[in-house]
Amino acid sequence: MIAAANRLRKKRVLSDGDDEGVHHEQTSHTLLRMINRVHALPGVHRRIDNAIAAAEGAKTALRPIRAKVLATDLDPDAQLARPHLGRRGLQMVLRLLAFNAEAWLAEHFNAYLADPNEYRAILRNLLHLGGHVAYTSNAITITLDRPDSPRVAHALQLLTEELNATPTVMPTDPRPLTYHLAPA
Repeated sequence: MIAAANRLRKKRVLSDGDDEGVHHEQTSHTLLRMINRVHALPGVHRRIDNAIAAAEGAKTALRPIRAKVLATDLDPDAQLARPHLGRRGLQMVLRLLAFNAEAWLAEHFNAYLADPNEYRAILRNLLHLGGHVAYTSNAITITLDRPDSPRVAHALQLLTEELNATPTVMPTDPRPLTYHLAPA
C-alpha cells in the first residue's frame, strides 16, 4: 500500500513538470546503493583478482608443454602406420553393395506400401527390427518381429513372400534362406 502511494506521488511530481528534481533524486539514490554494494564486497573482488591471477599463472606454466606427443616418444619401437588399401577397397565395395541392396529393398517395399514420401524412412526403421534366425541342416529360416503398424506389417508380409518366391542362398552355404513374419 505504501509503495503504491509512493508511485502515485512520483507520477504527480512528474506530471507537474518537476522532472529534473525527481531524476536527480532517483540518480543519487541509485549511486548510493551502488557504492554501498561495492564497499560491501571487497573480499569477493579480492578472490576474483586472485582467481584471474591463478588462471594466468596456469596458462604460463602450460606453454612449454607440447599438446601433441610423438608416437616415438611413447614407444621408441613404433613404426609408421601404412594404410591397408586392400581393406579400404573391400570396405568401399561392401558399402556399395549394402547401398544397392537397401535401394532394391526400398523400391520393392514401396510397391506394396504405396507411400512415395516415407517408404525409405520406414524401411530404415525396419532394418533395425528384431527377429530370430533358425539354422537347420537343410534350411535357414529368418523370422522377423511384426511391426506395430498394420499397413507396414502387411507390406512387409508381401515383401517376404516375394523374397521367398525366388530361393536365395549365402555364397558359401547351399541352404536356402526363408523369410517369415512373426504371427500377430
